[in-house]
Amino acid sequence: MNSIKEMIKRIRFLHRVYKILRGKIRRVKLIYPLFIKVNPPISYFVKPYQANKKITLEITYDCNIKCYNCNRLCRQAPSKTCMSAEQVERFINESNRYSIIWNEINVCGGESTLNYELFDILNLLLLYRKKHSSKTTITLYTNGFGKAAKTALKKIPSNIRISNSLKTKQVYKFHPVNIAPIDSFFYKYADFSLGCPMITICGIGLTPYGYYPCPMAGSIDRVFGFNLGKKNLSNLDESFVNVNKKLCQYCGAFRFSRLTKKEKISLSWEKALYNYNENVPVLDLY
Repeated sequence: MNSIKEMIKRIRFLHRVYKILRGKIRRVKLIYPLFIKVNPPISYFVKPYQANKKITLEITYDCNIKCYNCNRLCRQAPSKTCMSAEQVERFINESNRYSIIWNEINVCGGESTLNYELFDILNLLLLYRKKHSSKTTITLYTNGFGKAAKTALKKIPSNIRISNSLKTKQVYKFHPVNIAPIDSFFYKYADFSLGCPMITICGIGLTPYGYYPCPMAGSIDRVFGFNLGKKNLSNLDESFVNVNKKLCQYCGAFRFSRLTKKEKISLSWEKALYNYNENVPVLDLY
């Protein structure tokens, strides 16, 4: 009986030690990349984040929920802009011209089912996969909210993956995307050219305005109006370094931050969103 009690005590002790160590490891994983990015002498020896043959097509900025802290800025800077099937066909032709085989193609928004050419776009992507890239994963992202979205999802071809977040309200825990690192003294000397893990997680972002290091970068550009979207697939890695320098300084994902339900906005974003609502920037289309 005593041996069983001793064993239970040891198991409980080891479990407490495990929980402590797990917490410390998580903190190190979060703080290490942050330490690198805000120390230019060290970041000089670090390579920028890479997309690894992954791309996200931002086929619309329209949304039927508009969550707080939306990292596509659908709530903060509403837009009905959609990507056309013609633009997607151009992307496919470029991929073939430069012999790029994509590991993943994600179709996203906004709310992707609100794009009026959704099924034409999906059919083009399926044809591309059939002819040129049989192992490419095609995923449609949706919030699954509302009758229109639910009706559209029933018609999606079975060989396209669906990632449905099943949202029902505007308030969820997100990172505060509208806190610009450049507004904080801590990031004054940060090396923004490195980008952040979102580049690896989401891949390249193709928006109605061109290619960006990640989808969030395209959303930032449409608000600030820098017109930095690249119009072809050649030499993107080199040109994206300069795009990172310009756009990452305004992106809350670059910062170390906790998830929150509250919408937080720093000074640079207050000015940019005010200007956007007064006069929406006009960017060159892809």
